[in-house]
Amino acid sequence: MIDIKRQIASRLREERMRVGMSKVQLAGTLGVSRFTVANYESGSHMPTADQLTRLAMVGGDASYVVTGVKSMAHTEQREQLVKTFLKLQEFARLAGMKLSNEQILLAALEFHYGGAKSPTDESCTTADTLSAWIQTVSNFG
Repeated sequence: MIDIKRQIASRLREERMRVGMSKVQLAGTLGVSRFTVANYESGSHMPTADQLTRLAMVGGDASYVVTGVKSMAHTEQREQLVKTFLKLQEFARLAGMKLSNEQILLAALEFHYGGAKSPTDESCTTADTLSAWIQTVSNFG
């Protein structure tokens, strides 16, 4: 008999790695502990629909995790958005900023669709520029 839980666990791990997230980063995105992510990836527990939605918000293919059928929506632009989100998330953590994933996602979306330079651009590498921008975004929440 096919073990559905193990297949979902394997695909979740595959998606986490594809979007370049550590277990700790995925845990923060899903709002769970690193140990819970480890349980998801071992197949002993299953993520909720809300957690799969959060995975999709950062570029994971939640449909693939559940069904095993890859979505065609993963374009280069979406991959760049995920990289920007992860870079902003890491910067906020290192700077000691208490920003929600939703605030960081707003910042990443603004970089891509609002005309701001992305922190993954060569010309936007200073901590001051990112810090000022993230502070502005933190006012949204």
